[in-house]
Amino acid sequence: MAANPDREILRALKPAMITQPDSLLIGLSSPYARKGLLYEKFRDHYARDDSSVLIWQAPTDVMNPQVDRQEIEQAYRDDPVSAAAEFGADFRSDLQSYVDPLLFQPAMDALLEIGTIVEPRAQAAAGCLMSNVSRSSAASLFSAA
Repeated sequence: MAANPDREILRALKPAMITQPDSLLIGLSSPYARKGLLYEKFRDHYARDDSSVLIWQAPTDVMNPQVDRQEIEQAYRDDPVSAAAEFGADFRSDLQSYVDPLLFQPAMDALLEIGTIVEPRAQAAAGCLMSNVSRSSAASLFSAA
């Protein structure tokens, strides 16, 4: 199995899609961790008027008003975090890296904007920083960058 199956599936679809005029890719999923292709598309395109990608995020009972509300309420009582992802359309917060990559996003955006680093190297630098984290605070990591 590929290291990033979500990306491999998209890569496999694209060649066929370009042979069909006006093709449209629709992806449906329950959100999970704040990583991977689904989260990146959400992060980059949700609520952005200038995006060519439409991201629709809605809880189950909004998408299907006939769903049994008691089942959803029971799921929230049994496991609130899981139910929030499965029925509430929220990305899980309990599956994060040791250091949340969102802490570094403003710094990476600023470095990209002033041209200090280019995109592929930005991701590598962020990955390197996060993989070398011990028990440092975000502030000391940021100053090390």
